[in-house]
Amino acid sequence: MIFEQGWFLHKMNKFAPRGYKFVANGPDGRIAMRSYEFMGDKTPSGPFVSCFSFDMLDNVYGGLLTRRSSHISQGSPLSEYLFSYNLGKTLNIQSEEKYEIYHSIVSQYVNVYCRPRPVLIRKNAILIQGLQDSNAYLPGFLNTRLNNYVNKCVWYAIEKVFSSMLICNMKYYQEQYRNKMQELGIVHWERFGALDVEKKSRDKRYENLTVKIEELKYDILPRQERSLMRATQRECAPEKQQQLQTQIKKTQSALSELIAEQRALEPSTPDSLAKQILSGVFYVDGASVIPKMSSNKFIQMLQLLMMRETKIKNK
Repeated sequence: MIFEQGWFLHKMNKFAPRGYKFVANGPDGRIAMRSYEFMGDKTPSGPFVSCFSFDMLDNVYGGLLTRRSSHISQGSPLSEYLFSYNLGKTLNIQSEEKYEIYHSIVSQYVNVYCRPRPVLIRKNAILIQGLQDSNAYLPGFLNTRLNNYVNKCVWYAIEKVFSSMLICNMKYYQEQYRNKMQELGIVHWERFGALDVEKKSRDKRYENLTVKIEELKYDILPRQERSLMRATQRECAPEKQQQLQTQIKKTQSALSELIAEQRALEPSTPDSLAKQILSGVFYVDGASVIPKMSSNKFIQMLQLLMMRETKIKNK
């Protein structure tokens, strides 16, 4: 990446809406907005993920940091070149088609002069997150409304970072950040969650336990039970029958222990903080329900207005 994700996100978060943090998702670094208040540790998804990515920034504006040109003043901020797409375009871009798509998206949002503050947008976001946690259908108007808000907030923050520092300083501090990360032994894919050693180890143990459980349940235990049945039918010595019964009990005990260990490794479904905040919408008489939302945008806004928040203690 030409634009260093960790450093750039740190700068962007100075301009994040109250209660949100900008994070990067996926291999292309899609920039999303996360609120720990009603998302917890969940990865932002759906309308909380903007149309902007670090791959896009690299392709559309990366040339301003890498190209040596008399037309680019190193003593100017990147914001002065927002419309200079030919200068900003990287020379080693692989897909001209992808660049054109990125260029057209950026062109829609340049010069967002202030961060948007639409009414009821907080409650809109909590409702959408609650519906996502319920795997429910997202109301079209409120979903699009939230995504537009996220896109504008992300681009507003990007422009603020572009205008806050000269090109030469941005290149210098990003390089300093990269060098420090390398000294600490932290590489890009580790910092942004592409590799979770603990999770991989847990998943591998879960798979191994599944193999052992199936072997005991469908192979060893049935074989031992058949042996006991034959010994009983042939009226073998009581000592022999007792020995077989002891083996079966040991196998059943081992099977119970393995099943208990496997259940402990199963991922638990985190509580939906969004649903708890809008408990009057998502719970009726203690039972979880999916709210019925109108398809009419005006009625959707009216329904949103009628919803009431409940204060909860985050765990």
